[in-house]
Amino acid sequence: MAILDELTPRWYEVLRLGMQRRDGEIAAIYDVAIRNVLGQRMAIINQGSALTEQERQAVAAIFQRDVAAFEAATGLEKWIEPGPGLRPE
Repeated sequence: MAILDELTPRWYEVLRLGMQRRDGEIAAIYDVAIRNVLGQRMAIINQGSALTEQERQAVAAIFQRDVAAFEAATGLEKWIEPGPGLRPE
């Protein structure tokens, strides 16, 4: 029988999942809390992995769909940085 105390990791909890551009690639990033035997947070670690080409295409398609819906719902247009000396109308 093992003796368990408040320093013994017991559970993990996924806090957040996000997509991030990293070194020109898209990566899935996870923030994971480690909890002890009492259920208290001991640490938060970051995990992640690069997406495959098929996964990147799926994320891009979701993004494009959401951008189109956002533009249609708000009437806003994407900001494009003007060239030197130019200002938006």
